Amino acid sequence: MHPDLMVIYPEKRDIRIDSIREIERFLRYRPLEAPYRVVLILEADKLNLEAGNALLKSLEEPPLYALFLLLTERVSQILPTILSRTQIVRFIPLPREIIKNYLMVWRGFEEAVAETLAELSLGSLGRALEIADSGLLEELNSFIKAATNPKEEVKFKVAEKLARLNKESLDLFLFLLTLWIWKSYLKERINFPFPKALPEESLKGNPHFLIREVAQAKKALEYYLNPELTLYVLMKKIESASKS
Repeated sequence: MHPDLMVIYPEKRDIRIDSIREIERFLRYRPLEAPYRVVLILEADKLNLEAGNALLKSLEEPPLYALFLLLTERVSQILPTILSRTQIVRFIPLPREIIKNYLMVWRGFEEAVAETLAELSLGSLGRALEIADSGLLEELNSFIKAATNPKEEVKFKVAEKLARLNKESLDLFLFLLTLWIWKSYLKERINFPFPKALPEESLKGNPHFLIREVAQAKKALEYYLNPELTLYVLMKKIESASKS
């Protein structure tokens, strides 16, 4: 990593005051190579209250050579006192072709997989890489195939495997499943282009019902209800939607 760049990100669920203390130590020294010392805070909405208040001091009296970049998808979750001392810059989503070409050229993905990752990323290269590195594309394929398989033991086997994922991976998986449901509906209704590396299933009826079911499953998992049973029930809902 560049000597004049510091990257801060959540440890477990939030960003704590220890990370802000590291920023303070980092900014005591002038840049070694670049014009600025840059502090990049990923998922800045996860700053806890203590860390946010400590960061505020650095934002109020920064060295002339300091540059802060706070990245978030949830601006409303940032402390108002921090927002008042920053300038909001909105980034537009990257075109799918740029993400697809990057994944093919620099990561060596086959075209069908790169195209699917680009489609599911919603214009975020970081999300595309996260999906690629997590292996969840394969898990999504297994889940969809199991959901439409009449053998109950297949469903339980897939649900058992997915239940062992950590919370962050399960959240991302449910996000991908929601996208798949919506794109399956569009493919069925208006022949909308469908991601090539995902199985195509015809979902009848209103997609909002299934999307609500996914949201309810996510909420159940947050309350530590049986993840295996929760995912199995979700597969049964998708099975019913594919038949009705």
